[in-house]
Amino acid sequence: MKLRRPMRKFEAKAAKPSKQKKPIAPEFSGFCLLAISILGFYCFIFPHESGVAGAMLVRTLGHAIGQVAYLFWFLLGYRGVRLIAHRETRKPWLYLLIDGLLVASACALLSSLRPVVLDANYAGVVGKTLSDLLAQNFGHGGGTFVAVFVLAGVLLWRSGHRPRDVAVWFWHRMRRDWSEWRQTLAIEREKRAQA
Repeated sequence: MKLRRPMRKFEAKAAKPSKQKKPIAPEFSGFCLLAISILGFYCFIFPHESGVAGAMLVRTLGHAIGQVAYLFWFLLGYRGVRLIAHRETRKPWLYLLIDGLLVASACALLSSLRPVVLDANYAGVVGKTLSDLLAQNFGHGGGTFVAVFVLAGVLLWRSGHRPRDVAVWFWHRMRRDWSEWRQTLAIEREKRAQA
């Protein structure tokens, strides 16, 4: 008798439809990301007309990641458009984390090129900190090398292309340019010979 009673309760629970949470539509998340991106661009382009909160955002993000903030707002808007268009097949927040790594590596590269090309630090505190960390651990050249390859690796991974595809594309482009240069040189020699 005791065995039948729990079975009936289990059968009754199995027969009831379970209440499942409806997932939040990706369009809403994409719309929010796109709106935040447009607002961020507006604040960075017009900092004096963006109000107190916009000026604080510009100052904070400007000090943190410098001019790479434009890349940050672009990537945020890109993610939003992809979510609205239903182009994301995996978890979109994973892509946001990877885009954060892309921004951090761009900051490190821009700040590591500062002694060579630039006179000022356009990468903010994050770029200066990462650049100094890489320079301390690997030297200035090694730090720049690491920053370049981390940025290139993240860009390759995000683009969906393999390094071999990029190398083949580069090789074909170089061969075509070389053949065009040789043809132009031959045409110039013929013109000189005729003149």
